[in-house]
Amino acid sequence: MKFEKWLKCLEEWDDSEFVITNIEKKLSENIFDKELWKDYIKYLKKIKNTNAMLGVYSRYCGLFLNDSKMEKEFLNEAEKNGVNVGDELLDYKEFYSILPFQLPVKYGPCETKIDLSTTLSQNFALPNKMLKYLMKNVGILQKLQKSCKQLFLLQPTPICHRFVIASRPIKNYFNLTLKTHQKAINFDEQSLTINSENPELDNLENLYLTNYVYIGSIFNVLRLSNILKCVQKCEIKYLTIENQTLFFKDYQLLTEAKSVKEIKFLYSQIWKNNGFLAQLEDIMENLPNAVHIE
Repeated sequence: MKFEKWLKCLEEWDDSEFVITNIEKKLSENIFDKELWKDYIKYLKKIKNTNAMLGVYSRYCGLFLNDSKMEKEFLNEAEKNGVNVGDELLDYKEFYSILPFQLPVKYGPCETKIDLSTTLSQNFALPNKMLKYLMKNVGILQKLQKSCKQLFLLQPTPICHRFVIASRPIKNYFNLTLKTHQKAINFDEQSLTINSENPELDNLENLYLTNYVYIGSIFNVLRLSNILKCVQKCEIKYLTIENQTLFFKDYQLLTEAKSVKEIKFLYSQIWKNNGFLAQLEDIMENLPNAVHIE
């Protein structure tokens, strides 16, 4: 196992992004080494980065077309994790990124309103000021909000892990599908996929966007600007803007936390208040942590 010792040395850093970056570089130099590919898959399985693991499986199967054993493993792992993989999806771009984020999800009807009239007053061991400080961490905030309604009222900012908004069907990203009907809306836990013309958008408020945002084909730029007024805080890592014109102030809202790691502008424009297109330096100012820009 010529790469096993090297990989163990990398793992001592306890930094998955560092390890993945180095493996990808090594892979580019030894692209036909099956052993390295398999060690890579084992590592991703070990750190439970399922989405990246499926992406590497897909790349392997696309490169080594005669390895039916690995293809079978790939399909089994995909099925185990609820990902429908057909022949047309044996493409690493279906999984988009080597960095961790949620898997494609199954959508269904969901009751989206919370009955706060049944909230009961409670006395907590921690003072409210300390609770509010803890709530600055999105992971802690999520758990506290789920624990009881009074804690949700203490900071009523619903967390949205994936926010997808467009005016036409979406098939290119994470198997999300948006019906063309104006009232089309899909909820799955903290993921929201909605048609830009859906009147329910006007009722959203105080959203806290934390991971992924997709905006595409909303032809009324003023409509998009009004929709984004529902965003109270945005700390996303992945942003895709497709076939879209938007105001610079709206772009700043989406990237002001400077937490974006991967961003895609596809056939899109960003306009400043002075009537001129935003320049590259304007766009890059809020992207100090970006590792993938397209």
